Amino acid sequence: MSENSIVYQNKDVISKVFAGILVFTDKVIDEELGNKVKEWLMMTKVARLFEEEKEIALAEKDAVIAKMAEDGVKKDAKIKENELRIKELEERLKKLEC
Repeated sequence: MSENSIVYQNKDVISKVFAGILVFTDKVIDEELGNKVKEWLMMTKVARLFEEEKEIALAEKDAVIAKMAEDGVKKDAKIKENELRIKELEERLKKLEC
């Protein structure tokens, strides 16, 4: 057997294994995850790295947005707290002026 025929046989076996995996995943997992697995099998290593970096960046962006929203809520609460304190002080001043 020549080296080329061995490589071809290995590629054929690998293709059949991947086809089997895809058929199995179709029956076991939901469509979204199945499509993701299919995409991952078709991507090159470089494309996978870019995809991973993109997913990490999106997760970091979501975390920053969540933190900003949380900080905004805290600031709003602090503003309301200060407004109440100011009203209390104004009421005290009115009582003292009378």
